Amino acid sequence: MKTAKVTLRKYQLGDDRFLKDLDSDPEVMKYLTNGRPSDDKEIARANAVMLEWNDKYKSKYGYWLAFENESNEFVGWFHLRPLKDHPDDINNLELGYRLKKIYWGRGIASEVSLMLIELARNYEDTENIWACAMAVNTGSRKVMEKVGLEFDRDDTYQPYPSEDKHCVWYRLPLK
Repeated sequence: MKTAKVTLRKYQLGDDRFLKDLDSDPEVMKYLTNGRPSDDKEIARANAVMLEWNDKYKSKYGYWLAFENESNEFVGWFHLRPLKDHPDDINNLELGYRLKKIYWGRGIASEVSLMLIELARNYEDTENIWACAMAVNTGSRKVMEKVGLEFDRDDTYQPYPSEDKHCVWYRLPLK
């Protein structure tokens, strides 16, 4: 898949080097781990999860890596997949993204998110698009709002390794 700014391809075996690169920036990890870079164990876990999702759902849902069209430089990853807590519920999909700091504020997260939302509209089973972010992550929240998701609720998300577990959920009903 391609947008005006980036080309996406499915995450695949050997792409863990991109995760390591992305997750090594304390600014990127600020809201996830209090800025602690992911260690090799976490990279291996995330790699396995991404490969498993892509294998399970083939080309329909999963994780994609984004590369800048002009330079072919790695930008970050995106996902459109069933919610983590309900992995077989294809009526409710979660939109997610993580970008290298150098690409923040360039409209890439919004551009790709809109493309993935349009992709989900083509799936007859999809009823809602969801997205979650730490409540203090105003950049991510702005992207969610810009692409049409609306605030749904405050929550506490225990799987976040950060000290602050206060998150917000946004939703876009498609039906």
